[in-house]
Amino acid sequence: MEKRLTKKIKALVLGIIGIFLILIIIREVHTFRIKNLWNSVREECEQKGLSFDFSDIIPEPVPDDKNFAYVAPLKPLLEYEEDGVTPLNPEKYDEASNFLIIPAGLSSSLGPKGPELYHGYDLSAVQKFFRDDGMELWSQPVEAGEPAADVMLAIGRMAEDMNSLAKASKQRPFYRLNVKYEVKDFDEVKDFENIIGSASNFPQHLNAQWWFNIRCSAHLDNGNTDSALADLKMSMFLAELYKNEPNLLSQVCRLTLMRLALNPLWEGLAKKRWNAEQLDSLQNILANMNYLEGLDKALRFERHLINQIHHYLRGLLNQDSDSFTASLASFGVPLALTGAVGFRLFPLKWFYISPSAFINGSQARSNELYIKYLNNTVDLKSRRIRPNTVKGFDQHFEKNVLSHPYNFISGLFFGVTAPAVKKIGQMQNSIDQARIACALEAYHLKEGKYPQSLAELGKELPHDVFTGESYFYDPDSKGKYRIYGVGWNLKDDGGNVNAENSQSGEASYNEPMDVIWQNFPVSSSDEK
Repeated sequence: MEKRLTKKIKALVLGIIGIFLILIIIREVHTFRIKNLWNSVREECEQKGLSFDFSDIIPEPVPDDKNFAYVAPLKPLLEYEEDGVTPLNPEKYDEASNFLIIPAGLSSSLGPKGPELYHGYDLSAVQKFFRDDGMELWSQPVEAGEPAADVMLAIGRMAEDMNSLAKASKQRPFYRLNVKYEVKDFDEVKDFENIIGSASNFPQHLNAQWWFNIRCSAHLDNGNTDSALADLKMSMFLAELYKNEPNLLSQVCRLTLMRLALNPLWEGLAKKRWNAEQLDSLQNILANMNYLEGLDKALRFERHLINQIHHYLRGLLNQDSDSFTASLASFGVPLALTGAVGFRLFPLKWFYISPSAFINGSQARSNELYIKYLNNTVDLKSRRIRPNTVKGFDQHFEKNVLSHPYNFISGLFFGVTAPAVKKIGQMQNSIDQARIACALEAYHLKEGKYPQSLAELGKELPHDVFTGESYFYDPDSKGKYRIYGVGWNLKDDGGNVNAENSQSGEASYNEPMDVIWQNFPVSSSDEK
């Protein structure tokens, strides 16, 4: 009896050992196979001219005395102790944080109210706010005057700071954050924020732009178009500061500011305030705005960043870093990448993935996705964005981002790519349409009417970045017109922005309506 039991135990032990040996063999074979896969993908990338040198995507440094990032009123926002978190001078940091801050309760009271609709600034609402907030504080007269005049009195309180920024923009025409674009101590917040580009003075630029936009609107109402144009140019300057920053977040900041800058530009066009010389100047400025170049650079930066992260993880693994805990070691996922995301792995399910296999497999997957989808998303030569390619990329993530550990890092960094590409493409279309609108107003000044077709303008015009086709132009007999492109869904919705009038049937994130520019104000209710 005892011999039989002993034989069974031995057989069981041998069976368990055999199973473990088989699992180890499977793991080692998978590790070897994935290493070869990564080498193959890397070779394919190099054949396609895709670099693995992070320095290739980093912008050139800017001399401090030419760098608007370090303009005196805002410089304390970028000065920290060695920990990268504690301000070097807390008092000056607070002053800089509140530089040209918009009064609470006022920032949401005016400006564009929809993604495609244009509205003038409601100066009477701004006038009322200043009077209610403090007559003496905002230099308001006892009896309310014209809204534009009273708003100008209130803005006088901010004029010195505004003028200092305008002066600095001439002396410091460039913008470059002195960020060390390297993945180092990735579990430290400061390094992670620097590398993705969140360390900037965007909130202060947003505040400053508000004042320039509102003063531009007041100048337009008062007939001071030269002053209005100067403020509009400053507003656009603040937006274009970010054009050379390589990360995707900076490009989103850029389009956010530019969208707000287009509002007073539209207002001047709708009210026919700009003269021929000013319209020509605006056309030249808009013609030099290339958001597709910024997008292309940002997509390449995201790929470089992901490769740097994998390089960093490989170094951790070689050092047996404590960042790899026992529960995650078999997947090669450090705690620095998991805590805030809620990503969980089940060791038994993915037993065959060794730490090195995870790194090689994840890096191979990231670069495969870039080659398949993002490498050809932007065509700078033909000035096109390919929405269907990006939609395929987005659909891939919806289905696969949590399906396998190799998708994790790609999902973490590529996951916001599709909505950003869409927004940037729409902004380029809006800029193009604003440029065409300036040409239409110049034609109207000369001929006393709008042309029946864009061809009558007699100049080369930009095309819809989503389709490569000319923009649609829809004038009426009352002096109103619309310029529109078909938008992200690649369908002609007739220039409509409301779902009820759309061939698509409903508005959704994936199927927005046409991107339009029109020379008359429209409220959302008017479109229903």
